[in-house]
Amino acid sequence: MKETRALVTSCNKLFASGAEALLRSAARFHPDIQRYCYVPQKELEELRCRLGPLTRVEACPEVIQGIPKENMANVGRLFVTVPDVDVAAYIDADALICAPCERLWEVAPGRVNAVADSANCVANNLSDANREYFVEKYPHVALHKGVNAGIFALRKKDWPDLAVSFEKMMVEGGYRYDTVLDQPILNVLFSGRVNLLPFEYNAHGLWDNTLPNTVKIIHYTGRCKPWMAGFPRHEPSYWYWLKYGRLDAGIGHLACVRLWVMANWPRRQASRWLRRRKKPSPLICTDSH
Repeated sequence: MKETRALVTSCNKLFASGAEALLRSAARFHPDIQRYCYVPQKELEELRCRLGPLTRVEACPEVIQGIPKENMANVGRLFVTVPDVDVAAYIDADALICAPCERLWEVAPGRVNAVADSANCVANNLSDANREYFVEKYPHVALHKGVNAGIFALRKKDWPDLAVSFEKMMVEGGYRYDTVLDQPILNVLFSGRVNLLPFEYNAHGLWDNTLPNTVKIIHYTGRCKPWMAGFPRHEPSYWYWLKYGRLDAGIGHLACVRLWVMANWPRRQASRWLRRRKKPSPLICTDSH
């Protein structure tokens, strides 16, 4: 019997444009895969009207201790095991599928498919308030390279208590909620069970990393998103946003943006060099992963 598969994402109204583009691109490249989007209860009806033609929209299914109710959609990845399917992939609402990515759902029993995070080590994703205890408690994870939890896939039967395990770590650690806390905790839960996929399955950190020509999924991890007014139009990832995330970009518009991207290559390189010079020194990893 053919395995059942799902794509799970989550959003609030601020990220609805991103979720819409992601779900549209998923329907284009993987029309046979079920799609789910978890949203805040108070925004359920509004987002059902907007996203309903593309996906099944549901309210976040449970409250996790330590996470404010209004922020539950920010940890929507914890609900990747809710859909009744064999294999589910979680993809952040600020990501975009640009090519078939069948390998994402090809998960070995007991494993998690994910991509290495471009940050120096897991602890660098934590706020100052949470870092000290986390490093002391989980040095085998905190001081090593981890995975980017914005995109991963797993088998439901192997992770039945993912949300419960996350909540237990939140309570035991006394962590203060912030929007980057879930990635370090998931790195602890996934430790020793990760199957690393190539960068092209989660091309992120694109202010500092080069976008591969073979990219499958672009993850717009910067604070400014491509549907926001301030996103730089000379970035290669913006061309992909127009081509795969929008329906109103004509051939002429795409060609003009492509030329503008090529013309601004020196500007991008100079900006990247300056950012690296100004960036504060992070914690140092003890190995590559």
